[in-house]
Amino acid sequence: MESSSSEANLMKDFGGTSLLSRLEVKSLWQLRLETLIAENQTAENQTTETVRDTMLVYLLRYGIVVPILKRRLKNGSWSVGKELSVRELINLDVPGLDSVDQRIKEGIFSWEYSVYIEKYLYLFVDCDHIYTGSTYDLQPVKIHKDNPHLIIDKRSDGSFSVSTNVKELQRGEKSSFFYKKNSETDYSVFTPSEFEYKTYKEILAQEIYPAEAETLLVQLIKAVGGKTGNPLQYGG
Repeated sequence: MESSSSEANLMKDFGGTSLLSRLEVKSLWQLRLETLIAENQTAENQTTETVRDTMLVYLLRYGIVVPILKRRLKNGSWSVGKELSVRELINLDVPGLDSVDQRIKEGIFSWEYSVYIEKYLYLFVDCDHIYTGSTYDLQPVKIHKDNPHLIIDKRSDGSFSVSTNVKELQRGEKSSFFYKKNSETDYSVFTPSEFEYKTYKEILAQEIYPAEAETLLVQLIKAVGGKTGNPLQYGG
């Protein structure tokens, strides 16, 4: 009762509320969580600052992929960069390398003289820092996985031929991957499975199919599509 009376007198004499009522009281759990959040934000800021000091990019040039390490200059821009050898790339340990960079480093043989497109382009699928052009005029390149598909070309008499968009499969070649250059800045990478190799080989073995084979063949192609995700296309 005295406490309430004293508080009332303070309010009457000095106006407003008492100092105790204006204090912000935090629970122990709240303090702990806020401390962790602050520490995490500090760590993120430090990481961002570190990543911005260096930047690894790849340049497509005359059938090879050239790794280039750029550094942040004092004026904030990026340096032209230093071209890395295969061994320097494999041993590179700088902040900011992503999962694609790690995949590339682990997938290239250390004795290689260069990173050859014919041999290693599949490692660069979904890489967002690969370019073409010159070091002063870089154009981003999109390298993405794609599925082979079968194409039915019908003739006037109802017969038809079957082909594929992957010329290597059409020729019966086998490899760990194939690629198609759609444009200077777009590449498709195909990685056919053993099932696809076998099925495509059987379907493409016959040059011309009679008209009555269409229903059965379409059924088969759709079954292949269900297992491989490959579309069926009709040519002209």
